[in-house]
Formats: sequence, structure tokens, C-alpha cells
Amino acid sequence: VGIILGLFDFEDQIFAVNQSAEVFELKDNRWLSNRSLLSTLPSNALFNVNYDNDKGILNLGSVDEGLIRIDLNTKSMSNFKRSNGLQDNTVLNSFSDNQSCLFLALNYGVSRIDFGSKILEYQDSASQLGAVYKAIDFENYRYLATNSGLFVKRLNSTEDYEFVEGSQGQVWNLQNINGELFMGHDKGGFVVKGKTVERITQVLGTWEFKLAPNDDSILIQAHYNGLSVLKEENNRWEFSNAVKGFNISTRFLEWIAPNEIIINHEFQGLKRLVLDENYSGVTNIIDIGRLGYNTCIVKWNDEIKYITEKSVTFKN
Repeated sequence: VGIILGLFDFEDQIFAVNQSAEVFELKDNRWLSNRSLLSTLPSNALFNVNYDNDKGILNLGSVDEGLIRIDLNTKSMSNFKRSNGLQDNTVLNSFSDNQSCLFLALNYGVSRIDFGSKILEYQDSASQLGAVYKAIDFENYRYLATNSGLFVKRLNSTEDYEFVEGSQGQVWNLQNINGELFMGHDKGGFVVKGKTVERITQVLGTWEFKLAPNDDSILIQAHYNGLSVLKEENNRWEFSNAVKGFNISTRFLEWIAPNEIIINHEFQGLKRLVLDENYSGVTNIIDIGRLGYNTCIVKWNDEIKYITEKSVTFKN
């Protein structure tokens, strides 16, 4: 059996873990090797064992692979080490408090992992992602919009993010619109399909897309030089026309009426645009003004909020 680091009970059985990460089960007053309870571990040299009996979670502090955390109910394993957040890979001891936090004694200080938090941090150890502008989950994938392109990984996987070919450059936005994933990019507008992208417009600097009121076959595209119209024909989105009479970079916009849009510009402030029936041009521009810095507008619970140092609500 060797040197036992910890004992724990699971499903009415008593188990032991030794320094070599071997598991033994107590049967008829004898310790018998058990190779089925734990999957292959990333380390066979342990310092300590910490067991959460209420949740059935086994925390193994290793010599060279950081913390190995195993959910015995689901047989899932996670590994926390230097490459994803710990100060080093040697866990000398561990302590659990009553708030779902695990404290780890390391060679180089103490680390605290809050397993009760709903916020998870992804460590880009390879420094390939750059600045992340948006993240979205779509059809079993998680996508990241970054300043160097689009990255993707499967949901609930431990694999690294993978660069999507053809997306090189600044990705401003990702939007799920009626079951399609749209990407706003410095080089235009794209539709994302799995691990591929398809360009639907070459209008540079696409910030955002908005469906037209009462017509799901028309999209308004906001970009560096104002607004454009896309139309869906034969299940494909095609550029239709630029909206004449307005050429200001439009990063944030919301519909406030079938032919009226409110847009936000960081330096020029809020503007209310009245469009003609065919969305071919702007017939009137009403300046509302600028109310602060670092601004945006969002629609939440059918209210449009103008956000700056404070929040102002515009009711439709």
C-alpha cells in the first residue's frame, strides 16, 4: 500500500490514496488495489489529499502537476497548475473553508481557488489570443472575437482555442441572429459556420447587424462609413445598398420605430435617424447630444439605455 496520504468514503466504501497516486479499497479488512475509481492521473507523485464528502470531490495536491481535482460522481477531472493560474506546480498542502474556497500551500506562496464563483478565468498561456472583444456560445462551440481574428473551441472541453482560418484581423462583434452566427470584422461582414467563415459583404469595418422591424429578410449593417442594407435571397445574405445621407461611423444602434434608428457616436453623441420606407436613405437627422465619455447604447427589457459614467434610460 505504501505511505497513505488520505482516506475517504464514497458510495459506502472506504478508499485510500497513497503517495504514488494509487487507490486502494477496504474489503474484508484488507486493502485491495482499485484501478476503476480514478482515471489516469497526470501525476504519480502526490503530497496531500483533500476530500469534500458532501460533493464527492477529491482534491489531490501533486509534486509536479499542481492540483488534480476529481468529481467522483461524474468521473470528470480538472487540473490547475502554473500554466493556468497557480504560482507553481507543487501543492504542499490544502485546506477547504465553508464557502467553497480551496487554499493551496505552494513552494511560492498561497493560492486560493473559489469553486463557488460563477466566474471562470481562462489563462492564455500561449499569448495567442490578444485583446478579446466578445465571446459567444453557439452550436456546441465557444467563439472569441479578438484583435487578431476569430478563435474557437468546443464547449466544456479542455482543449486550447483554435484560430479560424480566413478571420485574420480585427473582429469587432459576434451575434446570434435567428440561429445564424454573424461576425463583424474590419474586413467586412461574415457568417460563421463551425470552424469556417463566409464573407457576406466587403463593406469595411462592420460594427454590428440589426434585423429590420417586421422583416427578418433584411439586415442593417453598421460600419465605419454609416449604414448598409443586406437582404436574404435563396438562404444567402447579399449586399443590397448603402443608406444614403449618413456616413458617420456607427458602432451602436437600436430601432425605436419601424423607420427610425437611434445611434451612438463616441464624439458626436446620440443621433436619431429617420429612414425612408425602403431603407435607401436617411430623410432626417435629429441630434440628441453627447452626455459623457466611454459611451454605448443597449436595449434591455424593451428599454434603450445610454451608458456612460451614469445610465440613462430611454423608453420606447
